[in-house]
Amino acid sequence: MFYGIEFMYSRDPLTVKNNDKEQGADRFVEKVLQDANKLKASVDYHEFMDQAKMLVFLKGNDSTTNSFIEEKLADRNDVITCFAE
Repeated sequence: MFYGIEFMYSRDPLTVKNNDKEQGADRFVEKVLQDANKLKASVDYHEFMDQAKMLVFLKGNDSTTNSFIEEKLADRNDVITCFAE
């Protein structure tokens, strides 16, 4: 059994104009979900991978932003989040 693994790393705070943390987190979650969906499609298309996981590493955000991201990704058991403040 072979696994497909994808890594995503963000070391800077997720903010956009006007320091809107939620908007920055939403954009990050959209990107994570887009890449996770591509990885899942790759598993379905290529027969050499049975399963896939995406590891998402975030650093530099406060606990509220991390909780928001974790909540948005909670229903995806193929995405594993790892946070550091």
